[in-house]
Amino acid sequence: MQITYRNEVYRKLIHLGSLSMPIGYHLFGKIPSIIIISFALLVSLYIDLSRIYSLPGKQFLINLIGPVLREHEFERLGGAFYILLAGLIAIIFLDVPTAAAAMGFVIVGDVAAALTGRRWGETRLPGTRKSLEGSIGCLLACILVAYVAPGVPFIVGLAGAVVATIAEAYSGVIDDNIAVVIASGLVMYLAG
Repeated sequence: MQITYRNEVYRKLIHLGSLSMPIGYHLFGKIPSIIIISFALLVSLYIDLSRIYSLPGKQFLINLIGPVLREHEFERLGGAFYILLAGLIAIIFLDVPTAAAAMGFVIVGDVAAALTGRRWGETRLPGTRKSLEGSIGCLLACILVAYVAPGVPFIVGLAGAVVATIAEAYSGVIDDNIAVVIASGLVMYLAG
């Protein structure tokens, strides 16, 4: 069962709240960001394990977040866990500007891909469940992130944006949040 478009919009609004991570990287630096994101990741893990294994608070959490969960997330870790894990990987292994840009790609690009693809996506990309239209939305959003990303030369950010779009569409069995951060971060690191 697919969530409704309205609930997809709510889900993506929550996803946009993750922009606090790349903003926080710039405001607080590496070590405080690692500490804060690690704590948030543990909270997210508890929430997911509560849902999956009937720990205290399960029904409250299902009532609260159930409408925006994808079907597979009722039995597995949710998107919040993976976006936090991606944020932690980014800030541990990349410099602050590159980590922030990679997280901008995964956050803003994913929102654009999902909403564009759900609304107008008709042309399926070979070997995926993703649409060409969603990928175009993702690419345009990632180019915007590359343009405004402080401390990242635009050409380096542009390379990251293209790779982020490809990783978002073709991540396969790897969660797309993780794939986008690793692939785009690596390309920007090598290009920078």
